[in-house]
Amino acid sequence: MTATVYQSWLADRGIDSPGSQPFKSLGSDMSSESSTLILASVVEGDFASIEAVTKLAKALRGSAGNISWLAVDDSLELPSARILRSVLPTLTNLICLTESVPTPAGATFPTEEQATASRPLRFLHGPTMSLMATDGEAKKRFWLQLQSWISSLN
Repeated sequence: MTATVYQSWLADRGIDSPGSQPFKSLGSDMSSESSTLILASVVEGDFASIEAVTKLAKALRGSAGNISWLAVDDSLELPSARILRSVLPTLTNLICLTESVPTPAGATFPTEEQATASRPLRFLHGPTMSLMATDGEAKKRFWLQLQSWISSLN
């Protein structure tokens, strides 16, 4: 499926149309062949955070294959794993950048595994991009754990 056709399909499903979902998409780059999605909670108008999500996805593409990303308005609900799996059927790994509270120094970021649509879905929860922009230590710890997590999936 070409990228244009897939983006049209996503628009038809309502992923990018306001009012059709309990969340608001502020930006996305979705590919039907992605097994990994970066879901980022972003303050509306925070274009630096959206750009940072884009850069993170590009940095991970070499080690984790094709990666999609979705930035959603932090004042609304996050899309559920069921909704994300319905628009990305190949989704097996979800990087959730939604925690606005810094983790203590030395602590690891939480990971979990759930079954969605009878298939495993692995999660890595991390800090928001705006928090990482102000807390270099959290950003470094998250990046190191993310690289380790991605390599353990292969």
